[in-house]
Amino acid sequence: MKFPTPKTLISVISLSVALGSSIPALSQVTDSAQSMITLSFVESIVIDNVNDLNITPTGPNQPATGLDLFCVAGTGFQTFSITFGSTTMPFELSNGTFIVNYDVFFDNDLSGIITQAFAGVPIPGQMIQNSDCASDNAAFEVSIPAAEWQPVQNQGPFTGILSIMVASE
Repeated sequence: MKFPTPKTLISVISLSVALGSSIPALSQVTDSAQSMITLSFVESIVIDNVNDLNITPTGPNQPATGLDLFCVAGTGFQTFSITFGSTTMPFELSNGTFIVNYDVFFDNDLSGIITQAFAGVPIPGQMIQNSDCASDNAAFEVSIPAAEWQPVQNQGPFTGILSIMVASE
């Protein structure tokens, strides 16, 4: 029996190592898959900090006005509509006998740019300002023309309900 010489043994080992390093790549079994990751948000909208208004005229021949700062916040959308409503159309206050009409104006971002609201008619395309109501970011103003309140100034008080609905777009 012949024993391999050290030179032959080194050549065989080198060949095995060389072949061995490429053979496992041919004999390995692999598979792969992909996962689409999507971050989505549930639409939510909230209106908060709406307060009652107690309006007192400041002088003759001037509209009697009241302003309320409140918050509209939401997630999952960029714009919303706001609708001001009343149990009567147009906006009215009553003492049970007499009626006083009033106007409503909306400011979405407290910039001073106001939009007149009409009872039951949505004001669309309002940009959402916040995702939470940590602070007020909108306002509505009620304006009662002098021609409405002056003739009945001794007949008060006059009351009414103003409803405000916000909806994502």
